[in-house]
Amino acid sequence: MSNFFPNPFNKDSNLTTFAVKTEYTVETFKLANVFKNLLFLIILGYLIQKYFGIPLLIVGFIFGLEIVLQLSFGVVKYVKIKTLSQLANASIKRFILVREYYDLMQAGIGLAAHFITATLILFFYSNLIKSFNFIFSINWFIYLFVFYNLINLCLKYIRYRLFQNLDENKNLAEINQQAAIIQKKLEMINFFPWFFIFLLAFILFSIHLGAWSMAVAVLSIFGGFALIILVLSIKEIKRISAVDLSATGIATSNQPKPELKSYNDESVLGTIFGIMNLKTQTWSVLGVGKTTKSENSLIITSKRLLMVEVPVTGGSNVVDGVAYSPTNFFFNRKEIEKKGMELLNSGLPQFLSSVPVAYEIAYDNIKEIILNKLNFKITTFDGQKYSYMVMDKENIEKIKLLVGNFVNNIIVK
Repeated sequence: MSNFFPNPFNKDSNLTTFAVKTEYTVETFKLANVFKNLLFLIILGYLIQKYFGIPLLIVGFIFGLEIVLQLSFGVVKYVKIKTLSQLANASIKRFILVREYYDLMQAGIGLAAHFITATLILFFYSNLIKSFNFIFSINWFIYLFVFYNLINLCLKYIRYRLFQNLDENKNLAEINQQAAIIQKKLEMINFFPWFFIFLLAFILFSIHLGAWSMAVAVLSIFGGFALIILVLSIKEIKRISAVDLSATGIATSNQPKPELKSYNDESVLGTIFGIMNLKTQTWSVLGVGKTTKSENSLIITSKRLLMVEVPVTGGSNVVDGVAYSPTNFFFNRKEIEKKGMELLNSGLPQFLSSVPVAYEIAYDNIKEIILNKLNFKITTFDGQKYSYMVMDKENIEKIKLLVGNFVNNIIVK
């Protein structure tokens, strides 16, 4: 199971491993969903044949082909993704392109196969189709089905070409940002043409019936609705694009950082890279937001405790639903440790000036510290209370050992 689901208790975890395992997990569930879709198609085909009277042979041609396509491409794509997930140097772009490539191939082969099937049905069963008495012509049903597959192929091709432009030289958060922008644009491409076709058809139908007032009302209500969605979609894309997720960008923060005093005789006794404030909050508006109280590391010195945010991938940003601060805590402690040690090597004063969030708790201001298995709580004499979570049990022992020399009231539960 450790090779299937990301493990939050693995202190050597990183975002790339997390993303790879997530892609593999998602693809596994997609394969399971393929089998669910197959059952749905079989039931749908049976109901159409039984209650709408469409000949079994035609239903079998169309739905049988769709079943074969979904099953074959679903399995092939799953095997390819699984193979990629086992490579040490697999990139997220490769996962995305593999998924989009096989979706494109499925759409292309599906279009060709459905076109050939439709041609054969119309050629060999034209008399049967003409004699078939139904509310609409089966010819039109077949034409619309092929037309839908043509549109689907065009959209899949656009998706594939856009995702090819992802920059692999960027960090994972920037790649996710680019992918999110592409996805938002594709959602607009998918939604608005079909929406306006539906709206135009409804208005023309209302005019045909002579219901002019209904046509005006529908145009006003749904047209206004579409305009609002369009404006909000464009605004969301612009907001996501404006977030600076580069190494320089994540080193800055909107949270005020107090000026911390430097001590010449202060030394670093220990570090805990990977803490999360239990009072943290995450908010997001139109695809972009922040995580408050985003400190992710504890620096234990000879003078005080320092709660800091080491700037790592994504920082405290929330982009397209991904809150990087808690994600880094659970699945990217290795990068927090590596970056934190690099900054500490330049000296504590330089370290404190390089992190976006930092504040201190002096030892003589600590009233008590309560240690649990995976969290610790600090109460100060001036009434402040701090609660933090850790994922590595040895860090609780480290706090007890190192801080116990300066704070007498340490309670272990």
